[in-house]
Amino acid sequence: MQDTFISPLGKCHPMRGITCAAIILCIAVIFMAPVQAFSADELTLDVRKNGDTQVALEYSLSWVEYIAVYLHIADPATELRSALEKSLNRQVSVSSAGTRSADFTVYNLASVHTADNSTTLVTPGLSFDQAGTVLDDYWFSSLVKPDFSPRITTVRFPDGFSTEFTEASAIPPVIHTLEG
Repeated sequence: MQDTFISPLGKCHPMRGITCAAIILCIAVIFMAPVQAFSADELTLDVRKNGDTQVALEYSLSWVEYIAVYLHIADPATELRSALEKSLNRQVSVSSAGTRSADFTVYNLASVHTADNSTTLVTPGLSFDQAGTVLDDYWFSSLVKPDFSPRITTVRFPDGFSTEFTEASAIPPVIHTLEG
C-alpha cells in the first residue's frame, strides 16, 4: 500500500500531492508575479493653430486591466484625464477611452508665437518615463510593468508637416512655423 498524506486539498497520493503542490505554486506565481501591463502602441498629436492638441493613443492592456475596464472597475477616461491634467498642468477633455484606444484634447499644449505673417507652434518636450510616477499613486503599481513609450509617436501640424519618433521614451520640443 502506498503512503498518502494530507495536503491543503485533502488526502493525496504522493505523486498527486506533488502535482497539486506544483499547480498551487504555478497559480501563486501567476498572481504574484508582475504582469506586463499597459503598453503604448501609437501616439498621434495633431496640433491645431491655436495650440490645442488632439491626441489619439492606441494601446494594449493586460488581461487583468482588460477585465477591470470591461467590468467598469476602472474608468479609463476619468483616470486618463486626471493623470494628464496632473502631469501636464493643462485642461484635458477626453472624447473616448476604451480597451484599445483613447482620444482626447489637451488645451494650449503647444505655445503659439505670431510675428509678421507667420505663426510658430512649439510643442513641449514629453517624457513617457514620467508616466510611471503617476502610476505609483495606485495600489496595484507594484503588480504591473507598464510600457509607456509608444512604438511610434507622430506630431502633425495644420499645414500637413509632421515628424515621427520611434520607440522613444521622450520626445524633444517640436518647433514648426506656419506660413500665411
